[in-house]
Amino acid sequence: MLETLWGLLPFLLTGALAGLLSGLLGIGGGLILVPLLTLSGVSLHQAVGMSLLYILITGTSGAYQHFRLRNIRFKTALALASTGCLASWAGSFISHFLPSAWLAWLFVGLILAVCTLFIVRLNRPIVQSDTAVQPRQKLGIPFLIGALAGLLSGIFGVGGGFVMTPLLSSFLPFSLEESIGTSLAAVVLIAAAGALSHLWMGDLAVAFQRWPWAMGGMGLAGALAAPWGAHLTAVLPRIYLQRALLGLMGAVGIYMFFFGLNR
Repeated sequence: MLETLWGLLPFLLTGALAGLLSGLLGIGGGLILVPLLTLSGVSLHQAVGMSLLYILITGTSGAYQHFRLRNIRFKTALALASTGCLASWAGSFISHFLPSAWLAWLFVGLILAVCTLFIVRLNRPIVQSDTAVQPRQKLGIPFLIGALAGLLSGIFGVGGGFVMTPLLSSFLPFSLEESIGTSLAAVVLIAAAGALSHLWMGDLAVAFQRWPWAMGGMGLAGALAAPWGAHLTAVLPRIYLQRALLGLMGAVGIYMFFFGLNR
């Protein structure tokens, strides 16, 4: 029993950290969870499926907290999810047939893209305006954002919130809190579609058989930590949080690069 609990501890800590980031920054935690799962001996393809299931659990918890705070624009969330779910299915098929080395290096490219996006936003704050985009153009923006987020979600096991949150606040008259809450609501549906796809292809089914307690423990730890992250958005300075996240993602990118070399 003690050995089982000790073996479960890394999964609990990993789940708690990813859950905190889910509520705090509107990301599903997959950017961190997938690499950490590979450190625990999980194959990269199985880690992608496990991450999507985890994001479904923690994203629901975080979205509920933002619902209570009235930070969710439901029409926009549904628009994001409508194309996001379809793209997530397609991304899951792409991920399943990619060699592990290619998937790892593409993950590094994703990390670099996210870091670049954050750096641009740190050096050039976005000024929100209702007139920045014409009303007719605004109608199509959530569908395009959702499709991009869903494709990345299915391929890499990420929630897609790291794409949706900055794009919503950049192109639509949403506050940061509304962008985070709305993206989390869409993330729940997109992650569900991706998890079902990976379950159907077998990656997630194998993970269920090998690490049933780990998956439950991660989900529980993340669900408990996500509400704290949602409340911290109103307390901690955003610029410091972004810089800390950049450093963390840089370390993850370096790890995934060498992970790909060893495949």
